[in-house]
Amino acid sequence: MHQAVEIYEVGKQREVNADTIEKKYLGTVTSNAKRFFCTSCGAYLSFVHIGKKTHKSFFRHCNINETTKTCNLRSKGNQQLSIYEKLGLPLYIKKSGDYSVELYLGFYSFEKQKLDAATRLNENISISYNNKYSSKYNLNYDNFSAEQIILKRLDFRCSKYEIKYSSETSRNILLENTTTCGGGSDCQGRALAIYNSY
Repeated sequence: MHQAVEIYEVGKQREVNADTIEKKYLGTVTSNAKRFFCTSCGAYLSFVHIGKKTHKSFFRHCNINETTKTCNLRSKGNQQLSIYEKLGLPLYIKKSGDYSVELYLGFYSFEKQKLDAATRLNENISISYNNKYSSKYNLNYDNFSAEQIILKRLDFRCSKYEIKYSSETSRNILLENTTTCGGGSDCQGRALAIYNSY
């Protein structure tokens, strides 16, 4: 693989190619360093430094095991899913005082036509846990955006968050646009990655 995304500073990333990285690093960088990730599946990659003119340096996935993600750059994985669907919704930690933080779930921007349709149909979603705690949001311009990521505070702490939909239409609008946590299925592990903190 010749392309990857490099995490070059905390919270900053850029798309790079193996030729550029070969000049920057004198040796191989393992996936454990969490420096590079796949543009297709989001899995961490190793950079293999060859340093010979007869062979080129490259990025590679780790060896396949029971926890590795399927990737169309490695195999014939599900090519219908976007990188956001494979990674899950981002979580954000936001400082709320000298000694406290709040947890937020990020929703990617919607296509304007889809958000317009959801608004007309009065569609909504809820973030819940075991039907005990729930935060409900109408899919409209008051709660979501066609231009930027919108953060929704998680008002309760639990080991699994569920996203439930008012109808199949709201489910399709959200899943087409964003991610994996659907129809009451749990998001444990997949969505629990911190993308940004401030």
